[in-house]
Amino acid sequence: MPFPVLHILGSAAVDGTGIARIVSGLSRELDRDRFKLHACFLCGDGALTKYLLENGVDARAVRLHENLLGPLRFVRLLREIKPAIVHQHSGGPRLTRLVRWASGAKIVVHVHGTIDEANMRHPEAINHRGADALIANSEAVARLVSGARAHLIHAGVETGYAFASGHPGQGLVIGTAGRLTEVKGHVYLIQAFARLINDFPNIRLEICGEGPNRAALEAEARRMNCADAISFLGWRNDYPTLALGWDMFVLPSIEESFGIALLEAMSTGLPSIASKVGGIPELLVDGVTGWLVPPRDVSALASRMRQLLNDQEGRLRMGHMARHRARDQFSLQRMAKKVEAVYDSVLR
Repeated sequence: MPFPVLHILGSAAVDGTGIARIVSGLSRELDRDRFKLHACFLCGDGALTKYLLENGVDARAVRLHENLLGPLRFVRLLREIKPAIVHQHSGGPRLTRLVRWASGAKIVVHVHGTIDEANMRHPEAINHRGADALIANSEAVARLVSGARAHLIHAGVETGYAFASGHPGQGLVIGTAGRLTEVKGHVYLIQAFARLINDFPNIRLEICGEGPNRAALEAEARRMNCADAISFLGWRNDYPTLALGWDMFVLPSIEESFGIALLEAMSTGLPSIASKVGGIPELLVDGVTGWLVPPRDVSALASRMRQLLNDQEGRLRMGHMARHRARDQFSLQRMAKKVEAVYDSVLR
C-alpha cells in the first residue's frame, strides 16, 4: 500500500495557483506505488480544489478558522486519511502542533515566502521546530530558516512547451503574470512601458493575473497615457501556453521568493527581465537568459526593455538559453526526486 501524503494549502482561489501546480506536478512524478497524494485547503473551497482533483489528487476543503467546527472538521479529515506524511505549505507552528496532536504523521514544512505582504517586511527568521523536515523553495528563503537545516528544493515545471514566437506582423508583445498586489511591482512596469510606446508604436503589454491592485493599475495606465496599449487579461488557465505569443517576459517584483511564473516563461523560450531580489538570481542568469534590474528602478527597467526590443537576435539567443536552463535545472522530475528523498528521510 502506498504511503498517504496530505498536502496542506491555504486558499483554493486562483491566487494560490503556484503552490497548487507544485502539488499537481508531484502527483504526476512521484512513484504512485509508494505515495498517494491528498490535499486540504484551509480557507474553503475554490477553483483549485477542482484543478487538483482533475490532476489525480484527492483534494478537500475546510474552513479551519470557522469557529470550533473548522478545527474539528480538519482533525476528522486527518483521522480519515491517516497520513504517513503531512506536507504543510500553509499555516504556522500552531497548525504544526495541531497536526502533531491529531495524527501520528511525520511533518514536512515547505516554506514558500520571504516577506509578510501585509506590511511588506521580511521576517527576522522562519522557525518551525515542530517539523520533522523543512523545505525551502530558494536559497533566499533557506537563509531565513533558523533552528533546523532546510532542504533546498526549487520548484519544477513542465519543459515540453513549444517555443514562444510572438505574433508575427502584429508588433512586439511584452508579457507578465502574477497576482496584482503591491509586492509584484506592476506599477513600475507600467511606468517603464509608458517610456517606450513613442519609439515603439506597435508594442503591447499583456498583464496576466488578478488581484486587489487592478483598479489602481488601470488608473495608472490611463495616467501614463498608455492604457490603449495594455491588456489586463485576468486569471488565465492557459498560462504558460499564453506566453507563447509573447516576445519577452518581465517580472518587476519588489520581493520574490522564487518566481514560478518566470520559470514557466523560461521554459517556453522567453528572454526575461526581472528584479534582482529574493530567489530570482537563482533562476535568471544576468546577461545570459535575460537581465536583472534593481527593484522599483523604472529607468533601469525601461532601458533593458528597450535593449531587448531593439535586439531580435539577442532575444532569440537568451530565450534558447532560458529554455535549456529550465529543462536542465528546474524540471518536474528533478523536483519530485528531491521531495521523495525528503519523504524517505522522515519515514526512516
